[in-house]
Amino acid sequence: MCFRPIELEKVIVCSKCGKTITHLPGMKPWENCPFCGEELTPSPPSGFTIHLESEQSTGETKNLGMIVALDLEYKLPVDISPVKEGEYEVEYIPEGSYKFNEWITTGLVSMKDKKKNPATVMISGDGTLKVSYKA
Repeated sequence: MCFRPIELEKVIVCSKCGKTITHLPGMKPWENCPFCGEELTPSPPSGFTIHLESEQSTGETKNLGMIVALDLEYKLPVDISPVKEGEYEVEYIPEGSYKFNEWITTGLVSMKDKKKNPATVMISGDGTLKVSYKA
């Protein structure tokens, strides 16, 4: 498993030649298309934003542990985007002696069994996937 960078790659489609230009984290963004020289404007992301977080069931601590989603481990809290509509496997990896309690969803994020870990999450729009953990 690997850690996903906080800043994800950005894709721009040139309005003149139609070529796709990818901007990777840490790389200076292209100002002009490297193929035809046209000035570039960023494309809006195609997909949804999902906020991941965790909280102890008593409210004493927050954002301990990690959530594995889209085959990557995410340190919490984090927004992941763009996420396409669909069903995805997720798993909470607790920190130290903490244990999984339940999943909490908001927005257009849902689950059939919120007491299961790992579990399947359904994404149909922006929302939050939060995990409750206990000592």
